[in-house]
Amino acid sequence: MGGTTEMPLTNSQYDSIQREYYEIRANNKRLHDKRLEEINELTPEYRKLEEEIGEVSFQAAAKNLSGETAGTDTPDHDFKTKLRSLKNKQNELLISLGKPADYLDPVYTCPNCRDKGYTGTVKCDCFKKRELELLYRDSNLKNMAGGYTFEDFDISLYSDKDIDKITGKTAKEYAETALEAAKDLVSNIDTKKGNLFLYGNTGLGKTMLSTCIANALIRTTHSVVYVTATELVNKLNTFDEDVESSPLLECDLLIIDDLGTEYLSDVSASKLFYCLNERLLRGRSCVISTNLDLANIQDRYSERIFSRIVSSYKVIKLYGEDLRTARFR
Repeated sequence: MGGTTEMPLTNSQYDSIQREYYEIRANNKRLHDKRLEEINELTPEYRKLEEEIGEVSFQAAAKNLSGETAGTDTPDHDFKTKLRSLKNKQNELLISLGKPADYLDPVYTCPNCRDKGYTGTVKCDCFKKRELELLYRDSNLKNMAGGYTFEDFDISLYSDKDIDKITGKTAKEYAETALEAAKDLVSNIDTKKGNLFLYGNTGLGKTMLSTCIANALIRTTHSVVYVTATELVNKLNTFDEDVESSPLLECDLLIIDDLGTEYLSDVSASKLFYCLNERLLRGRSCVISTNLDLANIQDRYSERIFSRIVSSYKVIKLYGEDLRTARFR
């Protein structure tokens, strides 16, 4: 990755994870209390030892505050010896009841961070895992086929004999250019804020390549939202432009699949322009895929939308036969 800037979660995403940690701590506290109640019902001796430990700890603290232990090691050592002896008695009592010695230790799902999500100011691994799961869930990637990586994008499937008569480039060369552009976007997401416009006929790997980009970014805890053009227009039609924290505007990468298949009214066209333009202003990346060529895009969309695409996106063509049928020839 080119850049190590940590992606901030949205407030709602962060709050969601913190609520999960609160529930974990509450459940573990209930489990600990239930265990303590169980032991106290089996024997009153454990509670007595707990009270003695509390009394000795209080005496030690009082001595320290009064300064009576200043300059001597003996009183402090005596308190520690007493506490150790009482704790050993507790452990022996638990074992005699058929319980492990740590049965009444505080319960933590993650001992490293004690279910706080952080060790000091550093995110714990358990927080990072939840972060990734949340980012994947919120990305809408379940609607995309497969958890593809760039290694799955097989250049050999593209013909080096199928030549575009206009440019003289082969289908394989087009695919290599597209793959390189996709990897470049991922590598520089934190610095260049690139945008890709992938176009070409059906079955040439545009959606798969978008999936590769999305999965690579989510693994580095970047926020990704995938929508088909139809889903995007539906969302935008109920979109309040005053809500500046919308994931459509704030996510690190917005993927718009199958542009041109949506029903477009004057209102939704205006909202689509707002979304694309606002993301550019905020320095947020976007990947758009479509079966339409640039001439069709210019005819279908407003001049404002078309100009934003050709001026602010790396326009990449995929060329050749439908890979799904070519495999069987």
